[in-house]
Amino acid sequence: MDIDKQTVDLANLYAGEKGLSLNEMLEYYLKWIVWNETFMRTPDIMKKILPK
Repeated sequence: MDIDKQTVDLANLYAGEKGLSLNEMLEYYLKWIVWNETFMRTPDIMKKILPK
């Protein structure tokens, strides 16, 4: 995967401000995306979790 240097540099600065490495930030972000997509596509889980 190729990401332009400016984007990587800005992402590194952002991650550092949050006390994370770029790798940690990307991992958390990818997990968040996958978890949210899975949750929203699974109505049975929502029925069990959300109050009636």
